[in-house]
Amino acid sequence: MAVTLISGAIKSGKSEFAEKLALKYKNITYVALSKSIPDDKHWQNKISIHKIRRPKSWKVVENDDLFYVLKIVSGPLLIDSLGGFVLKNIKN
Repeated sequence: MAVTLISGAIKSGKSEFAEKLALKYKNITYVALSKSIPDDKHWQNKISIHKIRRPKSWKVVENDDLFYVLKIVSGPLLIDSLGGFVLKNIKN
């Protein structure tokens, strides 16, 4: 099992880079680790851009609890927004 961690500054293109790397895998699950913030138009726009960019064949799990997600999915994962998940769990 290989693990690739892509890190960088906010808005540095990490997600797009990871998505390009992930194209070589079949049956990938895209894990979006963020809560929906319907009142934040900027956040909603960012999510829309991510959704448009993803291949339709990818399974998508939108949940902010990575531990739960790891219990219910298997196979190759692209986990987006790991930083927010880490910060949330450091606070708790």
